[in-house]
Amino acid sequence: MTLILILLSINGYSQLIDRYGINFGVTYTNQLWDYKLIPVDSDKELKFGFQVFIFAEKDYVFDIVALRYGIGFLQRGFKNQTAHIFSDGSEAEIKNNKVTLNEVVLNLGMKISPFKTLSSPYLLLGFRFGHMLSFRDIVIEEKASGLKYQIHGPQIENFNKFNFGSLITLGLQINRLLYIELEHNPNITIRENTEILRISDLYWGIKLGVNLKELIQH
Repeated sequence: MTLILILLSINGYSQLIDRYGINFGVTYTNQLWDYKLIPVDSDKELKFGFQVFIFAEKDYVFDIVALRYGIGFLQRGFKNQTAHIFSDGSEAEIKNNKVTLNEVVLNLGMKISPFKTLSSPYLLLGFRFGHMLSFRDIVIEEKASGLKYQIHGPQIENFNKFNFGSLITLGLQINRLLYIELEHNPNITIRENTEILRISDLYWGIKLGVNLKELIQH
């Protein structure tokens, strides 16, 4: 419902906006846990997540450069297949092997479209601001007792909830209606930085977008 209301509001100002629409896709993320005091390789693995955005664009500079801004939701995190052994020597059953961080994010960028054709490539350079709303932790179970434990919960609770980074996107516009985008989000902020451990995010994503203004007008 909230998404519909926002899109209706954008439609009301459509004369001031050259394009607006929605895009959605998958994220491919990981975290680098750098232990400073001991030479331990990070055992975290890449995981898939979900993302959805609404966006608007306004053209400038002979319609080659456009300002794009958008708001959306995405998932970050990592996967960990490491075995967990209890004090009695039994191995834990892994009920969920992924850490998922749920974020609301704001994108602000400059879109460069050197070719003004129906279908053309473009480059988007900008910044992403994010805030972690919630998370889901890795869960293991002790088979003998049936007790379940979270692995990283206390650590994640202390994470820096605010996330800021650059945004680099390669895109392809198709018939002025559809978009395919491959994006990379190098982080500037980090999740945690202590004398023992430094934690930072790694992020890639792919999205499919629809120009709703073009769709409605035609």
